[in-house]
Amino acid sequence: MCSPYLSDPKLIANVLKEGTTLSSIKMSNLTFLLLFILIVSGCVESNNDGINDNAIKKDGSSMWKDYINTFTQEYTFNPPANENEVAQISEKLGVVCPDELIGLLLETNGIDHEFGYPLIYSTLQIVDRNIEERTSEDNKEIGLSYDDMLLFSDAGNGDYFGYIIKNGVVQEGIYVGDHEEGSRTKVVSSLREFIKGWTTI
Repeated sequence: MCSPYLSDPKLIANVLKEGTTLSSIKMSNLTFLLLFILIVSGCVESNNDGINDNAIKKDGSSMWKDYINTFTQEYTFNPPANENEVAQISEKLGVVCPDELIGLLLETNGIDHEFGYPLIYSTLQIVDRNIEERTSEDNKEIGLSYDDMLLFSDAGNGDYFGYIIKNGVVQEGIYVGDHEEGSRTKVVSSLREFIKGWTTI
C-alpha cells in the first residue's frame, strides 16, 4: 500500500537511521510515523502472514473477536450492540453505517485496549464524537470540518480515523483526518486491515 501520507522522507530517514526519539517528534508527525510503520509492517491482506483471513465471513458479520485474537490479546471486547443502538448511528448522523462496522458492533460494541483507550468506538461514542466534532466552535474558527467523515477511532493526538462521506454515501476504505491541516488520506482498504495494522504496530 502506497500512501501520500508518506510526505516527509527526511523524517523517515531521521527516525530510522539517526535514532530520532518519539518525544522529539511533534504529535501530528507521530501519527505519520505510526502509519508508516503500519504500512511497512504489512497491514494489507497477505497469504503469508499465518493469519486465517477466512476468520471473517465476506459480509463481515461474524467472528471479529476470533480474528483479532489471532494476532493480539491486548484488547478487550464489550457486550454486543443491539440493532437499535446501531441504528442510532444512521439516525443521528444522517448516513448509512457500513456493513463491516455494523457487523463488528453487533458482535462487540466497541473495542478497547487493556489500558483503557478505544481502538474502535462504541455506538454511543461514534454518535457523540461525530456530533461533537461536526458542531465544534473551535473547529469552525480554524476552518476545520468533519462533516465529510464518519469517525470511529482516533490516534490519540487529535487525528481521527474513519470513512469518507461523499454525497451522503460512505465510501470504501479507511482514512485519517489530520486535525492540523484538515487533510484526508486513505490508509487501508477495509476495517479488518485497519485493525490488524494498528494492533500489530
